[in-house]
Amino acid sequence: MTQTEYLLLLEEELKLLPQKDRKEVLAYYRDKINTALDYGEKEEKIIERLPSPQQVARDVYASKGTLYFIKREKLKRRKDLVGACLSSLILVFLVFVALSITAFVFFLIGNKLHMMGNFLKAGLVETVLTESFLLVYIVLSLIVLLFGYDLVIIVANPLIDNIRILSKKTYHFDAINFSFRSFFAKFFKRKKVLENSFFVLAAVFIGLGIIGFFNKTYIYRAMTNTPLNEEKLFIQEAVQEIVIDDYQATVRFEYGDEEKITLIHKYEFNRNLKVSIDNGVAKITSDATKTYDLLGIITEPVHVITVLLPKTIVIDVTVSLEKGTLSFNNLEINEGAFSQNFGDILLNGLTAQKADFNLDNVNLISEKSRISELKIAVRRGLVKSMKDEIIAMTLETYNAGVGISESDIKDLKITSETSTIGLEDYSGENINLSLSTGTMSFNKTAVTGTVNLKTEYKGNVKLNETEAEKLLLDIASGQVVGSKIKANLSNTEGNAAALLFDNLQGKVHLFNKDAETEILQSSLSELILSTNEKTTRVHDTWVDFGEIKVVSGICELKNLYGKKLFLQMEKTALTFYNDDETKSFEEITKNLTGGATADIQGVNSERWN
Repeated sequence: MTQTEYLLLLEEELKLLPQKDRKEVLAYYRDKINTALDYGEKEEKIIERLPSPQQVARDVYASKGTLYFIKREKLKRRKDLVGACLSSLILVFLVFVALSITAFVFFLIGNKLHMMGNFLKAGLVETVLTESFLLVYIVLSLIVLLFGYDLVIIVANPLIDNIRILSKKTYHFDAINFSFRSFFAKFFKRKKVLENSFFVLAAVFIGLGIIGFFNKTYIYRAMTNTPLNEEKLFIQEAVQEIVIDDYQATVRFEYGDEEKITLIHKYEFNRNLKVSIDNGVAKITSDATKTYDLLGIITEPVHVITVLLPKTIVIDVTVSLEKGTLSFNNLEINEGAFSQNFGDILLNGLTAQKADFNLDNVNLISEKSRISELKIAVRRGLVKSMKDEIIAMTLETYNAGVGISESDIKDLKITSETSTIGLEDYSGENINLSLSTGTMSFNKTAVTGTVNLKTEYKGNVKLNETEAEKLLLDIASGQVVGSKIKANLSNTEGNAAALLFDNLQGKVHLFNKDAETEILQSSLSELILSTNEKTTRVHDTWVDFGEIKVVSGICELKNLYGKKLFLQMEKTALTFYNDDETKSFEEITKNLTGGATADIQGVNSERWN
C-alpha cells in the first residue's frame, strides 16, 4: 500500500470526525510517513509498521467516547440521507430532460426524413445535393445527441455516488465507467473518432449547402424565400370581405386584369390552400410552412399568397399573420383589420376608409397612402409614414420607432412608453404626443391648430422650423431644444426640463424649475417667464411686453429690448447688459427682494431707477 492509498483510506474511516479534527489526524500520519522517508526507509515498510486505518479510526473514536461516536454516526447518516434524496430528485429530473431531448431530436429527425421524401422525384442535381445535405445534417444531429449523453453521464456520476454512499461499502468508485466518445474510440481503435467525425461532417454539410445554393436547389430557395411551385385559383362568387388567417406567409394585395378575384399561390410543398365563402365573406386558409429543426436551418420557403382584385370592386380585408410580409400595392379597400407578430407590412398607395393594425415586432411602412382613419397598436418595431394623406391617425406603442416624413395628417395622436418619434416636412391640424420617456424630433413642421407634447418621466424634444397656433409642453425632465419656432409657446408649471430656444416668434409663457432656461435671438409680442434655482438667459431678443420672475437662481439679460418689462428677482443674481442704451425698454418695473443683486449696464438709468 502506498502513502496516498493509506491516507485516502484513513480519511474515509475518519469521515465521522469534524473536518478540523480529521485534518489534524491526517496531518499527523502524513508527517510521520514523510519523516521516516527522509531517514531513508522504504514506503511499504513504513505503511506496514503503522496501524491500519480502521485501527486508527477506532482509537480516535474511542478517545472521544462511545456517545460521541454514535451521535456523529447518526448525524453523518442523516446528512447522507438528505444528500441522497436530493441527488435522486436531480437524477430523475436529469433523466427526464435527457429523454425529452432525445424524443425531440428524433421528432426533428423524423421531420427531416419526411422532408427527404419530397425530393425523391426531383431532378438528379436536386435529389443528390438536397438528400445528401439532409442526411449529413441528421448524422450531425445524432453525434451532438451522443455528446449530450456524455455530458449527462458526467453530471450523473457524483449524483449516483451520493445515493450509493448509503451502502455499507466505504470506498469511492465511478458510478458509470462509460462514454460514447471512448466507446467509438475503442471500436474503431482510433482516438477522438466522434469529435473528428463531427468536424469532418460539419465541413461537408457547409460545402453541400454552398454548392446547393449556387445550383439553386432547395437550399437556395429556403434562403431566398422563393418557393418552387405555383397554382392559380379563381373566386367565382361575389364577395364583400376577404379573410386570411395563416401562421406564416407573404400576402400581397394588388389589382389584376381578370374580372374576378384571382389567387396565385406559390409554395415549396403542398400547403392545401382552401377558399370557403359564406355570406359574402371569402375565408382563405392554408397549412403553415414548417421548420424542420431547432436552429431553423432546415425550413420551407415562406409560401406566397397573391390576391388580385378587379378594379371594379371595393372590399373589406382581414388578415392575421404570426410571421411574414403583408403588402398592398396601389389598391383601394373599404376597411381593413390586420394583426401580425414579426415581419413587415408595406402600404404602397393604399386607399382606405379605415385601417386597424395590431402588431408586435413588425415594421409598418406606408407611402403615398390615403386613409381616413388609421389606428395602429404596435409593441415593438417601426412605423414609418411617407407622403401619406391621413385624416386621423392614432398610434399606441411600447417602444416602436416612429418616423413621419412629407405626410399630411390632420389629427395625429401618439401614445408610447418609450420611443423615438420623428416628424419632418409634416403638415396637419393637431398633434398630441405622449411618452413616458423618449425622444421627439420636429423638423419643418406646420400645424394650423395645437401641438401638445408630454413626457411622464424624461424626454428630449427637438423643434426645428416648427409652426403652430399653439405649442404646449408638459415635459417632466430632460431637455427641450427649439429653433425657428413660430407659435404661441407655453408649458405646464410642473415642467422640469431644460428649455433652450432661439429664433422664437409669437407669445411665450414658460415656467421652469430646477433646470436651465434660455431664449436667444427672438422677437416676441409677449414673454411671461418664471424660473427658480437655475440659470435663466434671455439674449438678443425683442419683447413688446415681458414679465420675468426668478427665485434663487441666476438671471442673465443681454441685449433685451422692448416696450414694457416687469422684473421680480428673489434671492437672485441679476445681470442686465445692453449694447445700445437707446433701445432700452420704455417702461421697466422691478422688484428685488430677499437679498437679490443687480449688475446693470447699458440700460436707461432713469427708467431703471
